Amino acid sequence: MSVSVDFTAPGATVPACLAWRPSAPTEAHVVDGVGLHVQPGPKTDAWMRTHYGFENRNAQQLALSVDDGVDFVAVTRVTMHPKLQYDQAGLYVWFDDDNWIKTSCEFIPGGPHKLGCVVTQHGFSDWSTSPAAAGTLDLQFRIARIGDAYLVHTRRSDAEPWFLARLARLPVAPSARCHVGLYACCPMGEGGHAVFAALEVRPPREGEVTLHG
Repeated sequence: MSVSVDFTAPGATVPACLAWRPSAPTEAHVVDGVGLHVQPGPKTDAWMRTHYGFENRNAQQLALSVDDGVDFVAVTRVTMHPKLQYDQAGLYVWFDDDNWIKTSCEFIPGGPHKLGCVVTQHGFSDWSTSPAAAGTLDLQFRIARIGDAYLVHTRRSDAEPWFLARLARLPVAPSARCHVGLYACCPMGEGGHAVFAALEVRPPREGEVTLHG
């Protein structure tokens, strides 16, 4: 139950343990020495009911199937090249159509862009958000599952400490299998693309993920 891939490494490929769900994007290929180029399909999104009323769950995720009830840390690095409002890319943890978590940066023309985390339980989504630093479209995201708690962090580079964006509980049965990985979507139409530099999903290291400090 682990994967670690540097998409910028010479000759890098997508490991066989990762699969696109619920469908493959319009375009996805590794550009040698650059990263995994992902062009999401148009009108792709992940949101359920709350406030807006609509049900969208076709955001395209490249995911690892995680063993039952196992704690994990998932990390990705992504650079966005957006075109339309709400173009987004980041991390996704999916149990089923009604229970999942995503975290990303959403493109807002004219800015500031929005760092956000959506937690969906029993078919209803909520959204926590904060402004991204001006011009920021190159970010790292981390989601850690410790029991039924999820700690969501973000930062701009390895030189910065992780910023806690969300502590959430997703009380899905601990035996439920989930799919963990990177995602991208273009809710408004034929939007821009994202380039992922890396994806790692693995057990947490001792003392790695803390709520304070």
